[in-house]
Amino acid sequence: MTLQGESQSKRPTRGDGWAVLVGVCFTIPYLVGCWQEWSAQQSIRAEIEQLETRLLEHKKWIAYLEDQIAQRLQAQADPSQPSWLTSENQRIKEPLEAHAMESLHVVGFIQQEGRVSALIRVNGPGAMGVHRVGVGSRLGKNFGRVHRIEKDAVVIKEWLPDASCAWTEHEQSLPLLLHAI
Repeated sequence: MTLQGESQSKRPTRGDGWAVLVGVCFTIPYLVGCWQEWSAQQSIRAEIEQLETRLLEHKKWIAYLEDQIAQRLQAQADPSQPSWLTSENQRIKEPLEAHAMESLHVVGFIQQEGRVSALIRVNGPGAMGVHRVGVGSRLGKNFGRVHRIEKDAVVIKEWLPDASCAWTEHEQSLPLLLHAI
């Protein structure tokens, strides 16, 4: 019997503990499932970002090849070009040929098995990091070719059209950039 004004406290019964235990047993797997689903979504997002990056690289390569094909077709259509120019336009260009000489900088040299190579860095739009070139490598937009590698520069011969549209060979030197980084 309780007196008026006294509160009646409810004691936990054995059934209440089981209800909590059953609730926890069903909640934990649900939370684990949510965590696994979130982790899977993060993994899928990372894979999508990698695929988008690879797709962009492939699109750039396709654009480059389309440009090469267009140059070849143009070269075949113009019989007034010298034969060496026709063959130059028909071959697949090396990556450094897409850049003007002003954006190419010598940042170092490597000697391996008696052969000297130069390290060329591309600055500006379309920068592609550092490339290794040797004598005979092609670079620059004016049919440039590495003629020789000296201790502090790379000497390049390139063909330029003059005022009368005749092609003349010019020699240019790319000096070693002392503060390359």
